[in-house]
Amino acid sequence: MRWDRWDDGVTLPLEPRTAVNLAGRKVRIIIEAEGTLLKARVEDADTGTPLVFANAIDTGSGTGRVAMR
Repeated sequence: MRWDRWDDGVTLPLEPRTAVNLAGRKVRIIIEAEGTLLKARVEDADTGTPLVFANAIDTGSGTGRVAMR
């Protein structure tokens, strides 16, 4: 899992990849943006137990798009 920024057709990673082993579980992904801070959390869909977090700071130009992959 990692945050990427797309600007003018170019994909740039914002942070290194975070390892995720879901082992066939149903998950819930929560994504939040607070100004330039981007936060993602993956939880077990049944119990709500957090499995992994990935945060990034996006100080890009504002003309691109940011997404979690």
